[in-house]
Amino acid sequence: MSKNYSYKAKVPVSVSSEVGRLRRVLVHSPDSGLGKVVPSKAQDWLFEDIVHLDTIRRKEYDFYTKILLYFLDPAKIRGRLAEVDDTVNRRAFYKPGNDQFFRSDKVVELQWLLADILADDAIKMKLVASVCAIEACSYETQQDLQELDPVQLAKTFISGATNDDRLLFAPIPNFIFTRDIGIVVNNYVLLNKPAKKARTREALLAKYIFFNHPLFREYQENIIELTDTHHHFLLPREGDDHKVTLEGGDVMVVSKDHILIGISERTSPQAAHQAIQVLFEKNVVKKVTIIRIPKKRDFMHIDTIFTQVKRNVWILLGTFSNKAIKHEDSDEIQRILDSNKKEEKLRIIQFRKKDPDNPEYSTAWKTSSPTSAKTTSNAPRRHSSSTRETTSSLSTPGNNGRIPATCWPSKKAWSWVMTATTRQWMPLKTPASTLSPPESSSTGSSRERSTPTNSRIP
Repeated sequence: MSKNYSYKAKVPVSVSSEVGRLRRVLVHSPDSGLGKVVPSKAQDWLFEDIVHLDTIRRKEYDFYTKILLYFLDPAKIRGRLAEVDDTVNRRAFYKPGNDQFFRSDKVVELQWLLADILADDAIKMKLVASVCAIEACSYETQQDLQELDPVQLAKTFISGATNDDRLLFAPIPNFIFTRDIGIVVNNYVLLNKPAKKARTREALLAKYIFFNHPLFREYQENIIELTDTHHHFLLPREGDDHKVTLEGGDVMVVSKDHILIGISERTSPQAAHQAIQVLFEKNVVKKVTIIRIPKKRDFMHIDTIFTQVKRNVWILLGTFSNKAIKHEDSDEIQRILDSNKKEEKLRIIQFRKKDPDNPEYSTAWKTSSPTSAKTTSNAPRRHSSSTRETTSSLSTPGNNGRIPATCWPSKKAWSWVMTATTRQWMPLKTPASTLSPPESSSTGSSRERSTPTNSRIP
């Protein structure tokens, strides 16, 4: 196996927080395949528009890489900025296929990990055959790929093109979103299972990297794969909710015992069900909170809707703010006209390992004003159901780990979430009046695609 990275110091693969100290990160440089996203294929390849490759490289990725190296692997960058950014070098420092590439074992380039494992002839033969099968390549193309050296083959698998710019199959431009290929939960790796065909090859490459690269050797017993249901191939197109699909943007690690999983356009209820079962069986976490978001391209993943920025602070998309839900900026006529519109809601269900058959429910993120929050009693209210009476609460990292779902938060508690558009502080929890019984597993049909509300950083 080639030595693209040194492995002298063992750095554990472990994540127990969204906001903990970053020690190692997987990245992928925007490759030539991203520049091949043309208007006629942009939607198929999950892009809303074409991108200018040189701009995204020089003004975003290169700058981002220098910041990561400065904090995680300073020996690679300090004192070298003038040399690295000299136009004579034509970005050689940032190009995975170049001899001058930075090759950090802290800011880890996926293309180099792929090149590492392709140095093994047995792995190379299997992966070439697998890629050719899913891309319906000819036998001649398969033989040509087998003749490529590991570095060039890794580049071709990702960009879809050879060195002479001959396009063999479609690129995988979404490979730059490395958060989606897998999720580290404590010392386990949960691999993704993409919902869209355009991401099938990147999931295959990621699987081979995690199962075969020395960087993950100590953790190969801790890699979790979700499997299709035994009858998935019999399901009609309308049965998408019963397929097993999961992407990393729908999983957030709140603490070592608690993760969030989103049910969205890209992650299905069946995948959430499997993930809960396996995470509880392997004692990976004690709590899993399911957040069902509208199945729309606008929202895509839960990380499109909210992001944790500090231990007790989250940024929330303004669409779900008090102002947007109550149409506070509209006049009375507009409110009446909009009253029949279907509300966009977040539905929350929390499962606990010790009692998974009795989850807790909440249906939306709503807030009172700070004034009413001060004057409303904080005494827990009871919520009756057909089977039992409960005081529901969902665990959060703030307020000693819990904020009651059945009462309005105190002034201290409602400083937990801030919306991106209104800059209002909002609690995650809701009063008892909004609690509801469980829904069926169906989330309805897919809605019309539209422009995503934000772009994700790999």
